[in-house]
Amino acid sequence: MIKRVREKRFQHKYEVDEDAISDANNWEKYLPGLIEDLQSTRYESHISSMKTLKHILGTVFPGAEALEPYLDDLTTSLTEIINNYTVPEEHQIACDTFCIVALSAGEDFELYASTLLAEITPSLHQLTEEEKDRLFLIGFIGAFIIHTSITKQDIINSLTGFLLGKGEFSDEVMVKGLHSLSILMSSVDIEIFEHNYDKIIRIINEQLNSSTYEVLCAVLELIAVTFDYLRELDDVPASDADEEPHNASDFVNEYRQKVTGISRGLKLKKTDQKSLQKKATHVDSLFDGEEIVTEDLILNQQSVVFEGKRKLTLLKALREVSTVHFECQMARNPVVHEFFAYRLRSTDEVAREKKRNAWQNKRDRVANTKDRERDRDKKRKQKEMRAESDF
Repeated sequence: MIKRVREKRFQHKYEVDEDAISDANNWEKYLPGLIEDLQSTRYESHISSMKTLKHILGTVFPGAEALEPYLDDLTTSLTEIINNYTVPEEHQIACDTFCIVALSAGEDFELYASTLLAEITPSLHQLTEEEKDRLFLIGFIGAFIIHTSITKQDIINSLTGFLLGKGEFSDEVMVKGLHSLSILMSSVDIEIFEHNYDKIIRIINEQLNSSTYEVLCAVLELIAVTFDYLRELDDVPASDADEEPHNASDFVNEYRQKVTGISRGLKLKKTDQKSLQKKATHVDSLFDGEEIVTEDLILNQQSVVFEGKRKLTLLKALREVSTVHFECQMARNPVVHEFFAYRLRSTDEVAREKKRNAWQNKRDRVANTKDRERDRDKKRKQKEMRAESDF
C-alpha cells in the first residue's frame, strides 16, 4: 500500500479577504495611471506602480479579454524595466509582476511571454548577480504560460545550456537556475522529459559536487522531481516505451547513496547540516516507493489535495510569486484552476450543501433518538415479561 504523506504538518486554510478585493475592484480606473507610472523615468514610480499592480491582479482576475487593451503597454513597460532597471529591487519586482500579469491573462499571454523570453534567454551567459530573478521568471513562465512544445523545449535548452556552461556564477545564481529548471521540468510531458533526461543527469552530477547548503538543497529538489517522472515512466507499457527506457530502480541504485550521504564531510553550520540531512532523508523515503507527498489546502471551506512532487514544486513556485495573494490565486483565479485541474464550488453551492448537511444531520439525530426510544421500550417490555414469568 502506498502511503500518502503531507508535505506540510497542517492543512492550509485560506479564506479570501473580501476587503482587499473590494479595494481592487476599480482596477480599470487605476490601470492607465499605473501604466503611465511604469513609463516614467523614476525607478521609485516603477516600484510603487508594480506593487500596486501585484495587489490588484493578485486579488481580482478580470481575464484576458478585459486586460487585452492594456497588455501591449503593460508588457512593453515591464520588459523595458527588466532590461534597463536602475536598482536590483526594481528588477526583482518587475519579474514578479510580469508573472502575475501572465497568470491573469492565461494562455492568451503566451505570445507576450514568448517575446520576452526570446529577448532575455540568449544573454543568460552574461547574467549578473542582480539579474538572477530572471531565471525564476523563465522557469515560471515556461511552466505556467508556455504550452507550445517547441517553445518549451527552447526554454529548456537555454536553461540547461546555462547550467552546463562554463560561466562562473555565484551560488545564489546557481540555486535560482536549478530551482527554475525544477519548476519548468515539473510542467512537461513524459516525451519532453525523456528527451532532456541526459542533460538533467549531467546537471545533477555536476552540482552534487557542491559544498554549499543552498545548492545541494536545490539539487535534491531536482532529484525528487526527476524521480517522480521515472515512477510515472515505469507505468508506461513496454511496447510504448523506448527500447531501453530510463527507469526508477536504476536511478535509485545510482543516487541513493549519494543522497543519504550528501552532507558527509561538509563544513556546514549545524542548522544547515540538520536541515540538509532532513531533506535528504525525505528524498530517500520517496525512493522506497511507499510514499507520495501531498499538500491539502482548504480553499473557501473546500478541501483540495495536490499530490506528487511535481505538483508540489509548481505550487511552491506559485506561492513564491504571489506571496500574500496566494490564497486569492488559488481560490479565485480560473487560470490557476485550469492549470492544476480542480474546481471550487461557488459560495451559493457551498451554502446549499451546508444546509442539506444540517438537515440530514438533524434527520439522523431524530432517527437515532427514535431508535433509542424503541430499544428502551423493547428492553422494558422484556423486563416486564421476565418479571411476570418469575411471578
